[in-house]
Amino acid sequence: MVLQFALKALGERTWQHQDTLPPLPVPDLQHTMDRYLESVKPHVTAEEYKRAEEVVRQFLDGDGPELHRQLLDRASTRKNWLEDWWLEFAYLRFRKPLPLNLNIAGSGPYFEHGWPPQEGTTLERGALFIYYLLQFWKLLRTEQLPVDRLARGGTVLDMDQFRRFFCTTRVPGHDVDRLVTAFKSVSEGPCPTYITFLHNDRLFKVEVIGENDEPITPPEIQE
Repeated sequence: MVLQFALKALGERTWQHQDTLPPLPVPDLQHTMDRYLESVKPHVTAEEYKRAEEVVRQFLDGDGPELHRQLLDRASTRKNWLEDWWLEFAYLRFRKPLPLNLNIAGSGPYFEHGWPPQEGTTLERGALFIYYLLQFWKLLRTEQLPVDRLARGGTVLDMDQFRRFFCTTRVPGHDVDRLVTAFKSVSEGPCPTYITFLHNDRLFKVEVIGENDEPITPPEIQE
């Protein structure tokens, strides 16, 4: 109730600012080179630092300005000139196992102090975990998740990645994978309402949203 009241008071929807976010600027070339040398200096010898300075000078006198111009051209046609490259080369081209290397999140012992682990409670705990995940899904689906802002100044942050929090999968490829997402907010249309389990090398599909578009209860999930 407190969250719903706050949302009504703010009058904000999760993605309402997306179209008015400023584009990602391209840093000044000289500034980038200065930052590079600044980051290198604590880790190299005086001789190695002189070599780094020479490499920077050659870059500024050579290919640097043309490459910078190409970045500016790219930035003129999209709001975030880095996003696609970052997604592809930092994530989708990664060829090592994803668990621990990239997928480093998971359930944690956040309420074990009040509910100590006991044999035979796996299903009950899993059902409760899923239920609260679905509450977060509902916030996104109804666009009621508050917009992230910087602590100082209240600058609005990009919320686009929350669209891939649910109903998204990574499809393997030979050299590069791809993301497929089916998530939509209520105002955009229907989206998947089931979850999948992998158990003993078998996949199970379970509907977790009731006819009233509300998440089913933990006991219903457990059953």
